[in-house]
Amino acid sequence: MVRPWSACPALTRLALLKEVCVWQLDYNAQLVRHIGDLQPADMRLAPLGQCASGDSIWSVDPPGVASAWLFRCRVDSAGEHWDTVSSTLDEFEAFQASLCNDDDADDDDGRQRQLAAVLRDGVLPRLQRLHKKAQAAERRLTKMANATDDLSLANIVPSGSRSRKRVNYDSKSFDSLFDDLE
Repeated sequence: MVRPWSACPALTRLALLKEVCVWQLDYNAQLVRHIGDLQPADMRLAPLGQCASGDSIWSVDPPGVASAWLFRCRVDSAGEHWDTVSSTLDEFEAFQASLCNDDDADDDDGRQRQLAAVLRDGVLPRLQRLHKKAQAAERRLTKMANATDDLSLANIVPSGSRSRKRVNYDSKSFDSLFDDLE
């Protein structure tokens, strides 16, 4: 018996997702060719910089792709701990501003100022451009939706069209048409 996805218990769904991912990694020839013998650490881009506390700030997007997702990596004796720093443009801007506003005594070597400059000069302008493009696309879609809502048969067919004379045909008049042809 096949059950719908939503009816499966969470543990079953998780196991199925894991199997799909394993299958994708094992049997997708194009993916295997693309990543080759790379390890997960090899596929990770370099951090954008470090905070004054020494935490690394990462963006895991490919080069040339701007995303508001930033992550903080703390390394201690227990290992690596990852936190989401920002996921939206507003959060990104607030984080970048907090880096500029923090007068941290620990930032003697300028790591935090350097990170703030990388975010301000490199990533933020691309994010803002993409955000403006997304807003413009959303406005176009809204405008198109409103335009299609205004279209109806009543608006297409003029209401003052000429009236036509009603014509009734009966069998006698139909037969008379053929009589005239003979």
